[in-house]
Amino acid sequence: MPDMTEIMQKKELNLVKISILILVLFVLSFLLDIDVLKAWVERAGPWIPLAFIALKALTIIVIPFTGAAVYPLVGLLFGLWPGLAYVAIGDLIGFTTAFWISRLFGQAFIERFIAHKQGSLFAHIVEKVETPKGFFHAAIAFLPMPELLSYGAGLTKLRYSIFIMIIWPLWTMVATVLVLIGWFFDFGDDPFVITFVMPVIAVATCVVGGLIFSRNLLAKKGVEDTPG
Repeated sequence: MPDMTEIMQKKELNLVKISILILVLFVLSFLLDIDVLKAWVERAGPWIPLAFIALKALTIIVIPFTGAAVYPLVGLLFGLWPGLAYVAIGDLIGFTTAFWISRLFGQAFIERFIAHKQGSLFAHIVEKVETPKGFFHAAIAFLPMPELLSYGAGLTKLRYSIFIMIIWPLWTMVATVLVLIGWFFDFGDDPFVITFVMPVIAVATCVVGGLIFSRNLLAKKGVEDTPG
């Protein structure tokens, strides 16, 4: 089924991006003084958290954007609970805005901003989210694409209260894991972390990214080698 293939490709692409980001954070934790960076953020006052909240909302509202990098970075700069609160607020604003833009302006307006390869996937989402049960199943299946879920739900008769009570907690669970990854790198001065944990994370990240890349490369080669 073509749309399921797109879902798997999207999930694997997100995993690769997250793996690369973790590796970058691992390197930066040795090259940069995290305490100095956090002190600068604190001196900047409320503007930096507000900027991250706005940025996170935009990654939902503006479809080509991706918010995967924001979560670990927020965890690193602000800590676990403040960071999670900031991205959760940003996601809430983003989900809500996308839902009501879709509901107020309709499908023709939304499809202007959706890439051609996402068009069939978006139509499939719209078909599945008419009921609370259908939206819950769609939210599980299409979890790596919260922006399409939000815009798709807005085109249906699904109530906003049902929509937000399903998508926000589900996505917050994902956000918690990603923010936790960034927060973990704040313990870079701990000898145990430096000696054992960080190298294990770095190696695991490279392995996961390499396996996904190799799998996609082999699959692509298999398609190209298939007789027409």
